[in-house]
Amino acid sequence: MHLHPCYIIDDAARRLGLWRCPLPAGESPVPAQMLIERLLVQNFIGIPAPTIRRDAFLSVRGLDDALWYTADWDLYLRLAAIGSVYYHSSPLACFRVHKNSLTVLGSRNSADFRNQHQVIVDRHADKLSWEARAEILPVAAASFDVNTALAAVMAGQFAPLIKAVASILTLGPRGIRRYFYYSRVVDRVFPRLRALVAGRF
Repeated sequence: MHLHPCYIIDDAARRLGLWRCPLPAGESPVPAQMLIERLLVQNFIGIPAPTIRRDAFLSVRGLDDALWYTADWDLYLRLAAIGSVYYHSSPLACFRVHKNSLTVLGSRNSADFRNQHQVIVDRHADKLSWEARAEILPVAAASFDVNTALAAVMAGQFAPLIKAVASILTLGPRGIRRYFYYSRVVDRVFPRLRALVAGRF
């Protein structure tokens, strides 16, 4: 699989930001354990960014239809376990944000939305070493709380933000740094806020 950053654009194709992966770019493949650890915290891959070999896609049985929100995330983790993944530094695609996207419409059921995230950890945590699990899984849980809170805010519910902030703070300084780097939350949220303020979202 080959990955690259993508521009985040609005419904009129205006650039709002750049969505990057927390991965080393270059001619060498990304170390599989690094990719899996970081990807378990957050799906930082924009949907138009990956190029996947057909035989690799078929060998892991493609997308899981039972996952309405996280099927691509599950796919990337299965691919990371079987072959090389490369990250290139040049953005080659755009990711459009708009009010009718799956992220906006599908995330209104907070419990189901949170469950979609938990399925990813339940399926793939065994790819981590025991030492990595102790460090990564709390960060992943906090990331899920933040994602659920942001989805709730889009639906006009602000109470989950308190739990999300508390979850991040309990990680301590090292865990907080890891969360912000792995999740790319600023890359993902700031462009949406720009669109919202401009009345384009």
